[in-house]
Amino acid sequence: MNLAKVWPLEPGVKGVQPNDYSKVTLTPGKPGFMELEAALEAEKQDKVQLMAGKGFNELKEPRSAPTKKPEPKPEPKIEPVAEEKVETEYRTADMKPSEKHESEDKAEYRTTDIKPQTRRGRPPKNG
Repeated sequence: MNLAKVWPLEPGVKGVQPNDYSKVTLTPGKPGFMELEAALEAEKQDKVQLMAGKGFNELKEPRSAPTKKPEPKPEPKIEPVAEEKVETEYRTADMKPSEKHESEDKAEYRTTDIKPQTRRGRPPKNG
């Protein structure tokens, strides 16, 4: 007896257990086994799909429960708003230039020479 692994697409498809060949009803969405000739006939009638060499991404969805797509919600209508006169006004602070601070000390900003840092240990090889 040649068995074929099938993917049931409809409820009520008859199959067999692979270990003791007893009759069993296959459920959609779960792989099962059928005799090869019966599986080929059921595939022609679109009740099952043969799983030979196919992954789960290539299998058809079972037709046991049709899925309903949610209806799109209608977009709320936005009514044009008449321009209203604003009673409160917000003002920013008046911008004034900052006061110049001239110091008599010419060494106000002291600069230092930055020396490269030396590493401890053996110098790295170049080349």
